[in-house]
Amino acid sequence: MIYIVLSGLSGIAVIVNVAVNGIVASRIGTIRGVGITFFTGTIAAGALLLLKGETLAAGDITSVAIRFAAMAGILGIATTFIFNGLVQRIAAFKMVLLRFIGQIGVSILLDYWLFDLFSLGKCLGGICLMTGLMLFTRQNGSGEETHSNA
Repeated sequence: MIYIVLSGLSGIAVIVNVAVNGIVASRIGTIRGVGITFFTGTIAAGALLLLKGETLAAGDITSVAIRFAAMAGILGIATTFIFNGLVQRIAAFKMVLLRFIGQIGVSILLDYWLFDLFSLGKCLGGICLMTGLMLFTRQNGSGEETHSNA
């Protein structure tokens, strides 16, 4: 039961994250918004490490782990930058779907590249999400969100 609650809270956090990042980016600019996101994420991760009582000693981290952490940080900044630029142009629902599709796609690639594993279930799930997003976009016309001043 706890996993269902945590997954629901995680989904809510993703939607709130997209909305807040969009608001911040529209008020202070995309680059500064990404900087604030990166800074607060780094502070939060450090606080969680301290609360758990864990440390990062130099001998605990391998060079491979450092490369993956750096690559993940760069990809995180890049995707946040892209999504902050897009959030004002498309609906938040589509933003969340695009992020999930991207996560599934990257996990498929990493599983295959690192572990020589191929998950048919992940591929089918990604295809279903992409198909649903395309049908949703086609049904709503151009796919852009319209704003009224009413």
